[in-house]
Amino acid sequence: MDEQDIVIRVAWCSPMDLPTTKDLFPDFELHSIDPLILSQSKFDLLVLDIRIFESLENLKNTKISLRLPTMILVDTVDQETEVLSWLEAEDEICRRDAASQIVLRLRRCEWHRRQKHSGTLIDSLTGVANRQRLQDYAIGMIESNDAEEPLCLILLDLDHFKALNDTFGHDAGDQTYKK
Repeated sequence: MDEQDIVIRVAWCSPMDLPTTKDLFPDFELHSIDPLILSQSKFDLLVLDIRIFESLENLKNTKISLRLPTMILVDTVDQETEVLSWLEAEDEICRRDAASQIVLRLRRCEWHRRQKHSGTLIDSLTGVANRQRLQDYAIGMIESNDAEEPLCLILLDLDHFKALNDTFGHDAGDQTYKK
């Protein structure tokens, strides 16, 4: 089956109206569904709305038990902050007042789902692809190396590179990077 013919089934658990513009969701099949029967159906993605749960803890437990990439709809910054503390790399969050982002965030959930199942590893710590592949490659190089070939691995931690740019300017940072 051609990848373009694949339909992504989305469980829509929200009192918000389902998005109806087919142009925005050509490959998505949205199903309005009660979260109590989610485990009985096969879906690729979830949309869980905080308004249909008694608490954030109930929403979290539902999301964890279903093990699917999930977009969570929230109303307040406090709710968003709480949810962000336990979201997985493949999950998204969307404020209800930013409904125009729903399509983009569902697409991101789907991209992460495909990456997870395609063999391309996404690092859950950083959200960057292939930390594990880099480690596997390095181990393979070390194990296959004959004793005559020197090996070197340089790992740069660029987390603090921004401070260099902020202190000395981007031109100085670019010159440092080029050296």
